[in-house]
This record gives sequence, structure tokens and C-alpha cells, in this order.
Amino acid sequence: MCGQFELPLQGLAEWETEIDRKYASLPLPAPWRRKGTAQPGDILPVLARGTSGNAGPFLMRWGYRQDNKGRLLINARSETAYRKPLFSSSFENRRCLIPAASYYEWQRTGKGRQKFALTPQGAGDHRYLACLYRYENDPRLPAFVVLTRAAEPDIAFIHNRMPVLLDEDAAQAWLSPTVDPQTILSRALTVMDAASQLDPNAPLPDIWEE
Repeated sequence: MCGQFELPLQGLAEWETEIDRKYASLPLPAPWRRKGTAQPGDILPVLARGTSGNAGPFLMRWGYRQDNKGRLLINARSETAYRKPLFSSSFENRRCLIPAASYYEWQRTGKGRQKFALTPQGAGDHRYLACLYRYENDPRLPAFVVLTRAAEPDIAFIHNRMPVLLDEDAAQAWLSPTVDPQTILSRALTVMDAASQLDPNAPLPDIWEE
């Protein structure tokens, strides 16, 4: 599961300018997050292909709405997304990327929850979460989910799932309409640095993981 991640400190300035221009006349239900820790339900900067076919920054909300209680489905399993009705069309036609410096995961301990910040090794300055999106009630603000995969053995003690993280080259291929997305999943970054802090009373969001 990937329930929170950290937006990069640098590299979003050009995105901000373009997003502010695109959405200047479109009222949003809430301000979009420009920095810091991203959480389910946030409106976030996303890289996707527009109607012109060119990749550019857009705003999307994290999480598919699943019921009238407002709970969000935030993840999709990369191993099965291509064949599940909820995700298959998006897997084929609506793929996107979220810039992420690191992601957070929690391990339950006898003292509470141990929070870990996990950062890919050797990915340079640019790494992205592989995501899928769909249109819901508001066509101006699609919703996205983060793809996950089985965690590597050295971090599986924290959680048995991890997000699909891509470097710059794999990320560009992920958005290509001519590339089989299944071939990109095998290029996911897998070696992580894990730093922890004790967070015994950290509230967990009311979300669903797939």
C-alpha cells in the first residue's frame, strides 16, 4: 500500500506556472497541493497526455470514489489491473505519472506504528509513481490510483506491497501510446533506502487498498 508520499522539493516550478495558467478560469473544489506530503483526496500535479497527444501537467484527485460514504480506493495491483473491469480501460488508455521524492509506509509494532520514509536508490533527481486515472463526476478533475507491486524482500517486513516507481526513461515510456505498459512494469525501481521514526498514534486515512 502507498498511503502517503512526498512531493519533490525541486522541479515543479515549470509545472506550477503551466497549471496555474490552465486552471485560472476553472474553479477547483479545494486548493491543489504544491509541496509537502500528499495524502488521499488531495488535488495533485500529474503528468499525462492531453488531447493533442503531448504530455503535460494536469490536476487530478488521488483516489477513486467507491461509495456514498466518501471512501477512496487509492491503489491498484499492477499484476491484475490490465484485466480488472475497474482498471483495464485506464491501463490501456489513461496512464499518468506523479513526481515523488519518497513514499511512506507503516509497520505495526508493540509500541504503536513505526513510520518509514522509503526512497529509491540510484534514480537520479526524477522518479515517478506509475498511476492510472479515470473521469468521475467532474470532467475537469479526473481521479487517479497508484499502481502497486509486491514489496522487495528487504522491505517486506514493513508492508507486503510497494508502489511502482519509475525513473525518467521508464516514465516517458509509460505515457507512450505505442508501448505495451506491461513491459514497463518490469523496469520499476526496487532498491530502497528506508528511514524510520516512531509515530505511535498516527491516524490512518479511511481508504481502500486493492
